[in-house]
Amino acid sequence: MGPSCGTGTVFGAIKGVGLAADETVAVFGQGPVGLSVTLLAKAFGARVIAVDVEPSRLEMAKKFGADHVVDAREQDSVAAVRALTREGAGVDKSIVQCQLRGASSGGPGAAPVGNCLHGGGLRHDRAGQ
Repeated sequence: MGPSCGTGTVFGAIKGVGLAADETVAVFGQGPVGLSVTLLAKAFGARVIAVDVEPSRLEMAKKFGADHVVDAREQDSVAAVRALTREGAGVDKSIVQCQLRGASSGGPGAAPVGNCLHGGGLRHDRAGQ
C-alpha cells in the first residue's frame, strides 16, 4: 500500500466516525495503518489511546503521539481503556485496524491479502447503561 492510498484510507476512517478535537479515540492495532490512524487522530486534536500486543509497536505509537498505550497481552484492553477515560465511561470513538486473510489461500493462517478499518464508538454513559 502506497502512502497516498494508506493516508486516504485512514483520513476517510477518521472523517467517517466524525472524530472531533475534544474526543478520545481508542485505536486498536498499531501496525503501519493503525499508526497512521494514531498520527492523524492526534493531528485532528483528539486524545489517543493506542492498543496492541506488540511492545515495539506500542513504543512507536508513543512516538507518533499516542497519549496512552495499552498492551493487550498484559491486561484486559477494554478494562484498561475504560480506566483511562473520564469516570470509566469509555471512549468517544474507536477505530480497529485488522488484516484480511484470504480463505482460498490457506484459511486463517494464510498470508494477509489486505487491510480493513472499522470505526465507531458509543460511550458507556451515552448507551444508557
